[in-house]
Amino acid sequence: MNVIYLSLEKFGIGNIGLAIIIFTLVMRILLFPTSLNQQKSSRMMQIMQPELKAIQDKYKNKTDNASMMAQQEEMKAVYEKYGTSMTGGCLPLLLQMPIIFALYRIIMNIPAYVPHVYTIYENVLTAIGGSSAAQKLVDFATNNNMKSILTQLHNLGIGENVSYTADQIGNFIIDFLYKLNPSQWTALQGVFTNPNATAAIQKAAEESAHINNFLGINLSTAPSALGFVPNVYWIIPILAGVLQYLSAKLMSTQNAAMADGNDQS
Repeated sequence: MNVIYLSLEKFGIGNIGLAIIIFTLVMRILLFPTSLNQQKSSRMMQIMQPELKAIQDKYKNKTDNASMMAQQEEMKAVYEKYGTSMTGGCLPLLLQMPIIFALYRIIMNIPAYVPHVYTIYENVLTAIGGSSAAQKLVDFATNNNMKSILTQLHNLGIGENVSYTADQIGNFIIDFLYKLNPSQWTALQGVFTNPNATAAIQKAAEESAHINNFLGINLSTAPSALGFVPNVYWIIPILAGVLQYLSAKLMSTQNAAMADGNDQS
């Protein structure tokens, strides 16, 4: 992720949204072989289904050990006939899941994986007094009804007499700052009266708006933060949902067509 961001920055495009898209595309390409195997296995199951069902019907209501063993052997023979196995469709998914979880972790914690982005918020951390500013930020999150941040604060025990090192609190503050939207950055300037802190916050707000701007949409602003009213920020989740639906619909149609072709043959 850091390599992609730095490469974009060399061309004057230091943009998190574009970096995430390229990073996702790269990972999708790397995972394509396992995805292809999973799709092939799924389609093969559609072809095999009539034969497997016939075996299940043949031994229906037969619970004796000999019948159960015979059923397993016949089903195993069907899998061998088509060159697959009962776990063939699960293995690619098991390989992909750890990678997908890792991707989610990276995307949700960009500063930890992109040093240049980390530096933007580290400058604010230094200007506001480091870890000693934690309680002020807790109060700020409370006053601004930042529910997700407050939940994280509660889970970590910050502000509740739980001991953390200065580095741990500092890293949390940087994660906290990264999640602020433009209006929250403006509000944060009123929390600290130190001119150096105010200047650092203003500069970070400008840089944050630049790196999080994608096609005119600030990626740090969640649609729900603006209320359930029509706004441009709802485009991304709606578009993602539509594309996911179309993808599932297309896959279902292809599988149904393949199953019909197998029945006719």
